[in-house]
Amino acid sequence: MNTFTEKLKKLWAEQRAAVLRGVGLGAGVVILVIVLLWSSQRRGPAPLTARLAPRGALATLLPDSFFVAYQEPRRRLAGPLSPLRFTFSQPVEAEHLEEFWELRPAVPGKFEPGARPTEIKFIPTAPFAEGVTYSLTIKSGFYSTLGKKLTADYAAKLTLGYDDVTLQLAKDGDASYFFGVNDEKTLTFEVGNWSGQASAKIFSVADPEALLRSFTGDFPNSVNQLTIAVPPEALIAAGEMSGIKTGDSLRLPARPGIYLVQISNGQGGRRWSWVVKSAIGVHFRQDDQGFFLGFQDLATGAPLNQLTAQVDIYGGLGWRDENSLPVKLQTVTVRNLEFVPRPYPEPISALAVRIKGEVVIIPVRMRGSRAEIGVERNLEKQAQVFVYQDRPLYRPGDTLRFRGLIRQDNDGLYDLFPAGKEVRLRFEDETMVLTAGKRGEFYGGWQIPKNANPGVQAVSVRVDEGTAEERYGSFTYEVADYRKPAFDLTVAAPASEYVRGDDVTLSLGGYRFDGQPFANETVTLRVYALDYYETEKAVYSTAFRLNDWGGMCGGGFDEDYYGEPIREEEIKLGPDGKATFTFDTETLTNKYSQNLTFVLEKNDHQGNTITTARSVIVHAGELNIFIRRPPAATVTGLPPKIFFSAEYPDGRRAAREPFEYSLEAIRAYYRDETVITLGQGTVVTGADGRGEIDLPDKIELPEGYGRFRISVAKTDARGNRVRGELTVYDSRERETVLKVTSAKNNLKPGETAEMLIVAPAEMTVLLAYERGRLYDPAFVKLKKGENRLRFVVQEEYVPSITPTFSFFYQGHYQVEGLSFNVPAMHKLITVDLQSDQLQYTSGNQAKLKIRLTNSRGLPVKGEFSLGVVDKAVYALRKGSIPPLHSRFYYFRGRSTNNASSMTYITNGYGGAERGGGGGGGTALGTRDSDLLYWNPFMETDANGEATVEFPVSGNTIYQAVIFAATDQTELGQGEFDLTVRK
Repeated sequence: MNTFTEKLKKLWAEQRAAVLRGVGLGAGVVILVIVLLWSSQRRGPAPLTARLAPRGALATLLPDSFFVAYQEPRRRLAGPLSPLRFTFSQPVEAEHLEEFWELRPAVPGKFEPGARPTEIKFIPTAPFAEGVTYSLTIKSGFYSTLGKKLTADYAAKLTLGYDDVTLQLAKDGDASYFFGVNDEKTLTFEVGNWSGQASAKIFSVADPEALLRSFTGDFPNSVNQLTIAVPPEALIAAGEMSGIKTGDSLRLPARPGIYLVQISNGQGGRRWSWVVKSAIGVHFRQDDQGFFLGFQDLATGAPLNQLTAQVDIYGGLGWRDENSLPVKLQTVTVRNLEFVPRPYPEPISALAVRIKGEVVIIPVRMRGSRAEIGVERNLEKQAQVFVYQDRPLYRPGDTLRFRGLIRQDNDGLYDLFPAGKEVRLRFEDETMVLTAGKRGEFYGGWQIPKNANPGVQAVSVRVDEGTAEERYGSFTYEVADYRKPAFDLTVAAPASEYVRGDDVTLSLGGYRFDGQPFANETVTLRVYALDYYETEKAVYSTAFRLNDWGGMCGGGFDEDYYGEPIREEEIKLGPDGKATFTFDTETLTNKYSQNLTFVLEKNDHQGNTITTARSVIVHAGELNIFIRRPPAATVTGLPPKIFFSAEYPDGRRAAREPFEYSLEAIRAYYRDETVITLGQGTVVTGADGRGEIDLPDKIELPEGYGRFRISVAKTDARGNRVRGELTVYDSRERETVLKVTSAKNNLKPGETAEMLIVAPAEMTVLLAYERGRLYDPAFVKLKKGENRLRFVVQEEYVPSITPTFSFFYQGHYQVEGLSFNVPAMHKLITVDLQSDQLQYTSGNQAKLKIRLTNSRGLPVKGEFSLGVVDKAVYALRKGSIPPLHSRFYYFRGRSTNNASSMTYITNGYGGAERGGGGGGGTALGTRDSDLLYWNPFMETDANGEATVEFPVSGNTIYQAVIFAATDQTELGQGEFDLTVRK
């Protein structure tokens, strides 16, 4: 491993070369520090001297805040498949961005790492459309690998420009070849750059299939092309317009119908658009099992409950296939909000709906459709695969023992996986076929080749039912020709949470695996600080760490970084191998709560770096303030009320207490910030510890001030100033029609939740609760102004749910909503292990009693695996297995299909050993000196208990690891130490 100095020299040479090529020196130094911190911190147990920058001037160049530093291109796309590149102020992971990404209209694509750790690329897999304005948002909460988060949405607009000479119909600047309208005045002409004026001919077409046939083949991409697969005899002249100028409105006949509008400049340039005019609005919502339609009178907003519609369902118009043809799949009769079964995978391209003598077209999955497409698989045939191995590190020639658990993932409502299905694992060039057991378990072993190269290897896992649906998983293992260390280190703190001003007194120690203390040795202690994002404890179990209010269910994200180094000490352990160290939290300079990590390190005589760490939370004050972020986090999109809550670190609500708030305009450049106070006041929380801040009807920021901040603050009894902040941009990028907020973001099954909905006018909206499936659709009438909507949180809403509001407003179709976490903490089981002796003698039998209890503390019958490994291996490589519970019960966004009779279509682009089913344990002893015992499948009795016996050997400490599950899809794990002496 290179030393820090060697890395510094190498990276400085690279940055110097970049500067000579034209990169600014300041930017180069900043990038140098970011690259250095990222590349040296990112992986495993290398010596910390090679992982961390010193506390000097270079380290201070790393930005305290996290933001998007640069976007390329800025506004204009170079071509239909232009990649988007983003540079951030801190290192980032590409796969994390997808959850916080929004591109409207949607364009499918993938996220890849850039050339530097601070870069991410979005690679479109379908072209951007010419003339369409795309709204891009990276949502607040997106986090860097250093644990920092975006505190406000990043928004931008992108356009792939027209030809120099254009002829288009456009709606809000979006050129399209198909529009659904109830008022043609919403459509305006884009005439282009020539001296003359344009004219238009309007034709009516009775057959909706003729319209769909026109979308086959290549779309016109210049003013001199026109391809319409409609026979001339199907076109009936319905009107003309002449002298058209840019901005003129289209004039259609009064009667509803399907119209073709052909635009010409009289000089060979011409374009066309389809327009379906209707007095009825149709909502289309689809999940993997079927769809429903909602019918609404656009003049009155009233749902059309007593009517039926004839619906022709079309397929074949693939959104990537240029030569596809429409195929009528089925004709059904549908009533308002009636569910029509149609299981995936046969996709719906479009629907023609006949109702009350009218015909409307709903484009779904077809070329150029602006429908929201989220259904990509049959959720009833989807599975989650979790695989882990017996230990984190292997030598060449060792046997890798693994165990997997499969659950039928029916939109997060898990069922047991069918027994007897094949599971295929790919180890390097070898395929292993196993059989899933009665609870979806599989296990086996694979001998690592004796000539295996050191490093991390990946194993792919595929579960195939013999259908088109396949389920995938993977895990990694590491190979190294290692020598086990003779000692390990320990760091302990009397508490896991403190308040600023407290002293954190640590107990430091070292022990040898032969039972002797690590006496009179000098060890290195480093202290790191990382901003900690507080979580409401009244909602979540403290068994899991979440990283913000409304973070991921049950887990948050894995952190590979300790944070910024703030202190380093050389400490000598005493004759008993122990020492103490006290850290004064009053010395912390950051105003936010902090996650402090104390890292103890020592190199042994075999070249191993032994590292151990202990993290504690230091709260910024004696209470925490959480501000609820609204869905449209822009100045113009803010609702009239902002909700906040306050509680003490032990979970008690700060009830009926006064808090100060301020409304501020911010001008920021890198670290420099100028603030102007626009308003301030005091608000008292209610009995539930929640408060409401009334915002002005109109917020105007001074020139040059691009952000608006809401701050809620209170001084605690110790004099700590505690703040909660919400920052939004002065932008209309994400302004919504409805202002939907809730005082709570984290819900529990069975409770009643409430949303505040502010509507600009009296309107009727279609409400549905969505995730991968659609739940409880209903029309809801809203009055102008404030509406409070209550709903009972159903069990099926776990682990997250998004109430969506679909409506037609001012000639547009809108879908808006608000996401809630519904953590599955009731699915968490606790694993307890008791041994019959505190210490075992080599050659004797160990007797272990395992007990499983559910979230209510009651015993549960379940199955579990047990692995017992020499703990010295864990001193070299810490365990890399993610938490079992959060691997299954994680936050899920919406993944449904959504369209309407006003959804438009753009101009041309769319968007070894076998195992399973039981088996005994293996006492391995001297055959495999690092793994003492392995049993991949055991069961508890009705009292949740099981007893395991096996012989022990050696003169060391072993770590027992247990993963457990029940037939009710409850999950849990535990780790325990066993001492064996000769």
